[in-house]
Amino acid sequence: MARRALTENVVKLTRQAVTDARVEPGQGERTVWDAEVRGLGLRVRASGSKTWVIRPPRSGGRSKLFTFGTADTLSLAQARQGALSRLAQAQLGDDPHEVRKAARAAARATLGTLIKDYLPVAKARLKPRSYENVERALERQLVKLHERPASELTRSEIYKELVAIGGYAGNRARSALSGLYAWAIGAGRVETNPVIGVNKVVEERSREHVISDADLFAIWQAAGDADAGRITKLLLLTGQRRNEVAGMRWSELDLKGAVWTIPGERTKNKRPHDVPLSKPALEVITAVPKTEGRDFVFGTGKKGFSGHGQAKRRLGARTKDVPAWRGHDLRRTLATRLADLGVAPHVVEAVLNHVSGSKAGIAGVYNRATYATEKRAALDLWASHVLALGKPRLEVVAPDPAALGGELQDLGTLTTGDKAP
Repeated sequence: MARRALTENVVKLTRQAVTDARVEPGQGERTVWDAEVRGLGLRVRASGSKTWVIRPPRSGGRSKLFTFGTADTLSLAQARQGALSRLAQAQLGDDPHEVRKAARAAARATLGTLIKDYLPVAKARLKPRSYENVERALERQLVKLHERPASELTRSEIYKELVAIGGYAGNRARSALSGLYAWAIGAGRVETNPVIGVNKVVEERSREHVISDADLFAIWQAAGDADAGRITKLLLLTGQRRNEVAGMRWSELDLKGAVWTIPGERTKNKRPHDVPLSKPALEVITAVPKTEGRDFVFGTGKKGFSGHGQAKRRLGARTKDVPAWRGHDLRRTLATRLADLGVAPHVVEAVLNHVSGSKAGIAGVYNRATYATEKRAALDLWASHVLALGKPRLEVVAPDPAALGGELQDLGTLTTGDKAP
């Protein structure tokens, strides 16, 4: 009976036929099937409404009708095109009903929902410090966008929030949001990344700031003996990265041998790194009281030191006459001044744990042992330089040039005439 009814209602639809389609007296509704696109129908109701439907090919039972528009909004040509696309999807195994449900779910998914699903993935992929920055940007700094459908966010909305965050933090938030959308596209949650094309809040240039001796002395004097100050002093004395120093563990320290071994999981290049500790660096570390059962040297609780931003602002308030600087500038300054003092470039790289081509592969194993003496001599020389900053004359005793891996300059030309800041 159904087959006969279907056959009887199959006609080659035309624009006029769509306009003239009516139900028979006493009928609630009827469906007129198109002879040109098999599976496309026009459902007509007694109320006068006309809806386009398709009946996908059967696969294990009677298929359901799928509605996708009205005759008022979709022309016959548009309906045929849409039907062909959806019927092709069905032939490939994609149920149009499930496709629609997924599309509706995606449209309902808010940015906050995506963030909740993305953060565990980001935590597994990123280093702890990088993850903390991403989490802060997505969960706190961009909180005003959380209720917006993720697929509907516009570039103007995003840029407005980034500007409100401001400066380099706005740029970091932009990167975090773009990373979220890149993951969401790969997971099939959204189709596009609206962050692409959004301007940075500020243009960033590679920094070349080398801190002067006078300013280094001012920073050293203002640092103090709290955790933040000790970290600043160790950044200056060792040239290591902030998160490496702030996350220092007692178990990484050989105080008798005066060596700090940073494990590979805590270094940027994933290689373990031995840092010879000068006498001043040892004095800074050993002045920190140990807490029983806690391996971290700095900070409190289960993690290392946090609160760098607040600590830097306080230190900045005590060094108002010092041009703006960052923690990483201390590392750059050490590298630059070691070169000025005659330390060979490959030894400076070894101090900083930079891996050049000559240190890659098996050669790196031997270089690590070979440069231990040179690294210690370089950092001892630098510590002597730092401690002499406040003296009327800067007198640096040059160690054996061979120990530094290169020829030293005439240190007298570097020290004469230097006055106390």
